[in-house]
Amino acid sequence: MVLAISLLPQRDCATCTDLRKAQWGCAADALIPIKFDGEEARRCPKRPLLDQPEALASVFTAYRWFTKGHLIESGSWIDQPAVYCDLMQIIDMAQADAEAEMTTRRGG
Repeated sequence: MVLAISLLPQRDCATCTDLRKAQWGCAADALIPIKFDGEEARRCPKRPLLDQPEALASVFTAYRWFTKGHLIESGSWIDQPAVYCDLMQIIDMAQADAEAEMTTRRGG
């Protein structure tokens, strides 16, 4: 889900045309599947964000707790679900990139 946002910036739902929606599989299976995150997909990877936007809010809530040292499961990092670890790392990298960009813009 978060990976879809970071890796497919050209797929901006706000500016997507009807032709692109058909090609990319927004409302129905795409004519040509794409490889995404190691799997073949016939639907736009951003579609789950449109269908369940509250899921993204939950991910960012989990990240906020993660930054305070709280994990989703008991135990250590190795005990956490792989998808959780992946999402936390993706958000962490995106935040670091955003902070670096802001520093560059400020001339620092």
